[in-house]
Amino acid sequence: MQSDTGSGDLYSVDHDAIERVFDSIPPAFRRKPRLLRQNIRRALADIFKRGHTTQWLETRLTKYLSSQEARSPHFREIATWLDDEGYDEDPSVWNKRENRAQKPVTNEGSTGWLAKWKREVLKDDGKEADTHDPESPKTG
Repeated sequence: MQSDTGSGDLYSVDHDAIERVFDSIPPAFRRKPRLLRQNIRRALADIFKRGHTTQWLETRLTKYLSSQEARSPHFREIATWLDDEGYDEDPSVWNKRENRAQKPVTNEGSTGWLAKWKREVLKDDGKEADTHDPESPKTG
């Protein structure tokens, strides 16, 4: 069995270390297990080169999973988080990220036909404009 810090070589990362990190991730977050294990292997090789341990990565994962970002509907998948080297980010950033689901949707700047129609039909106060003018000539 290999030491907890490994050698930093991608192919020398111990399978037990990969599985230990994988098992530390709650099942609901273990999407795409094959890709997740590959990214765990890469992350472990990276952190072993810098002298960190498997336990360090597990701790960072736990902090991320308890963050505001991870609880939002638009969180990064763990495989993506590992690929982005999210473990190197300052944990305070994970709690400051704006929840995209709470962001108001506006049509300003949108050039689609629906956005144009809404701008024409809706007044500034958000109520529907009266598009029927009783004095206009009837067509048809």
